[in-house]
Amino acid sequence: DRLDAAAVDTVRRSQDGLFRLAIDRSFTLQGLGTTVTGTVLSGAIAVDDRVVVSPAGLEARVRSINAQNKPVERGEAGQRCAVVLSGSRISKDAVRRGDVLLDPALHAPTARIDASLRVLASEPRPIGQWFPVKVHHAAAEIPGRVVVLRDKPINAGESEYVQLVLERPLAAAVGDRFVIRDTSSSRTVGGGVLIDLRAPERKRRTPERRAEIEASATSDPAGALASTLAGPSGWTDIDAFFRDRAIAGAAAARIESELGLVAIPAARMRIAMLPDTWQRLRSRIGASLDDFHAARPDQTGIGIEQLRRGDKPMLPAAIFLAALRMLAAAGEVVLDRTWVRRPGH
Repeated sequence: DRLDAAAVDTVRRSQDGLFRLAIDRSFTLQGLGTTVTGTVLSGAIAVDDRVVVSPAGLEARVRSINAQNKPVERGEAGQRCAVVLSGSRISKDAVRRGDVLLDPALHAPTARIDASLRVLASEPRPIGQWFPVKVHHAAAEIPGRVVVLRDKPINAGESEYVQLVLERPLAAAVGDRFVIRDTSSSRTVGGGVLIDLRAPERKRRTPERRAEIEASATSDPAGALASTLAGPSGWTDIDAFFRDRAIAGAAAARIESELGLVAIPAARMRIAMLPDTWQRLRSRIGASLDDFHAARPDQTGIGIEQLRRGDKPMLPAAIFLAALRMLAAAGEVVLDRTWVRRPGH
């Protein structure tokens, strides 16, 4: 009766998002090839789709799909699927339990993740720094350690932000749930939610970093993005933000439009800022150039690096140069080799 009641209350998993399937088995079917089985975590998959087995990065093509024990042309989020794959490096020994079959755009495994952790009330001892555990995510089980992002240990029944440092990379998404068990797998220690897949190794316990984690912890992607961009840095790699949340193109475009983001093309990425942040950067750069020209009218312009170092908050060099190029395209500045000047100076 309880199972029937739970089934009635279950909400159908959204079909939005890019495809991910948590692999729990791989085997060979005579005459067909390597088959993987698992649960579709997000999105959908169709016959002939190109996919990647992560974290290994093995490329494959979908030959056929069985969903709920029936041949289908398409598998969707929430379904149990068996997927027959073909590829030069694909074999039952190359694919293992805990791997994730996913859209190629999502392949970016990580071994350092910031997360929220709730320790069970039954845990016999506090969770201190570098506490050894086994991390369970979907079908994966990976040894790792817990770094507590505060000065004191986490006691039984408490919740706190932590960094999971894994022995090998994991294919995951922001918002995924995880469980940690002791190294002997004899007891469950706690569990939580993954917040940031690109967690820093240094300065991870500063107040500024905690503010960034709290901003990213918002479950609504648009809210999390707005909070992140309102933080001290003022920018983010927008394509990585959407990739790490398995957000598809149309949904990503809606969020960008809703927030009115300014997207700046940079080396192999797009940097996003809120409109007010971009306007403040434009104004600061323009005022710095005007002041420099007034003080030193005989000089061609100011050096790019000198201008960057004088701007606060100081942007990384590649991002600052990308912003200058955007201003140059709009006719607001002129880039002359390593110098910047106002047009007409």
